[in-house]
Amino acid sequence: MQRRNGFFFRFTAWESPLAIHRHNRSPMGTQPGDHKQSLMCLETFAAFLTRLPLPGSRWFIAVIVFAATSAAQDDEPVQSVHIKRGALSVQFQDNSQSPQILSGIDALFNTTDAAGFDAYDPDERGASAGLNFEHIISGHQNPNNKFTPRHGPYTLRVLPDGKSVVLTRRAIDSPWKVASTLKYTVNDPHLIDFEFRCTPEDASLFGTHGYALFFFANYMNDVKDIALHFRGHESKDAKEDWISADAPKGHADWNGGGNYRAITASDLPYDDDVKFRLNTWSYDWPRISKPFYYGRAAQGMTLILMFDRLNSDRDQIRFSLYKFKLPKYQRPAWDFQYVVNKVESGEQFGFRGRLVWKKFVSPEDCLDTYERWAKTLSAELPELPADRVQRLKQLGVTVFTHGQSILEVNANRKKIDDNDLALVSGFTQMTDLSLEETATGDTGLSHLRDLKKLEWLNLYQTQIGDNGLKTIAQLTNLQHLPIGSTHVTDA
Repeated sequence: MQRRNGFFFRFTAWESPLAIHRHNRSPMGTQPGDHKQSLMCLETFAAFLTRLPLPGSRWFIAVIVFAATSAAQDDEPVQSVHIKRGALSVQFQDNSQSPQILSGIDALFNTTDAAGFDAYDPDERGASAGLNFEHIISGHQNPNNKFTPRHGPYTLRVLPDGKSVVLTRRAIDSPWKVASTLKYTVNDPHLIDFEFRCTPEDASLFGTHGYALFFFANYMNDVKDIALHFRGHESKDAKEDWISADAPKGHADWNGGGNYRAITASDLPYDDDVKFRLNTWSYDWPRISKPFYYGRAAQGMTLILMFDRLNSDRDQIRFSLYKFKLPKYQRPAWDFQYVVNKVESGEQFGFRGRLVWKKFVSPEDCLDTYERWAKTLSAELPELPADRVQRLKQLGVTVFTHGQSILEVNANRKKIDDNDLALVSGFTQMTDLSLEETATGDTGLSHLRDLKKLEWLNLYQTQIGDNGLKTIAQLTNLQHLPIGSTHVTDA
């Protein structure tokens, strides 16, 4: 099956003369006349069928035409797909021709602000990379520390909403035994939301250092300014300010660029015999204070990348800038890293991000774009239990676990409310929950109805009343229920 400009052709004996291959690089993903040629092929084939002595041949033609316009419902892998939404025209690619043609975003145009200007380097095979999964790196010498995601199957599928695609890699196809998905969604007016999920099957492959560094590449077209711009601190005692990071020489392992870490993060350790180390070290200063950066591209454009996290005990985001094509071409690599600080077998990890490709207005506009997105994230409930735990810890809550199960949560005297209690709603193995002197009320208790293993529920000096007790009554394993100094009555 081949896909071209929204048409799918599924034939048997007729497939070869109608085969349609990869899009050429243009704002609409095609050469002039491609749509016309595709329709002419279909019309020619339909005309041929009408001359066949087959019963119902005209009905069969109608089915073919309908199938050609119903491509988004097909779940089979595709090699390449073009999505146009809002101002963006985006070409996505699988891994089948990598490293000659890299997976991820193969071309990105804003047809309103810079119609003929591809965000990514358009000149050479293998030169264009947008949100491209490039490396998985450990702290130990291993030939698989570089470029393994660019080799082997990484299948591309179009999702039913017609604006999303997902790249899927099985653990069996990864030398690190890491299964992963990378989902992209093109949204109005000039946004690409993306989500990476991975599950390592064998943590021992990452050695005693225990971390896994997932590296993502953006090989840019011409830029106005090579630097990454982000909010951060120039030194330990400096206040937060705008940082213009141009990856200067200085570190012993500097090789064409460098890496920046969060204000609260430590540098990653790596063994002396590690050969591929250019992505692992990081500058001591400056450091990142907010999880987003922007870059100034040519033709007045800006690329903004933002993330749903920065640094925690579990994982972290780091920024990278590489200048291999300079000074011949003003085309840096504006990259980033997702680091799992301690790999665990069978545990799912991941992050979400947003790419913005639009006209540059000001640094403050870029900051406002990030902060508006960050507010929407705060209102959403994290999907992964580990992300929920991280959100609770950010609120000062203590969480006790055994293996992958959450057994106890202590939020006494913390600033949590009814909405925050949704974070514990999926902890079905939990036996102890303490909410003493919090703003918890009857509405919040509705999030506890599925916690059937609760034995201890401390509601002392909360805002609960008689209605809240009706929810609590469903928790039949409860043995201890302090409810003093609440709104509960004798009724």
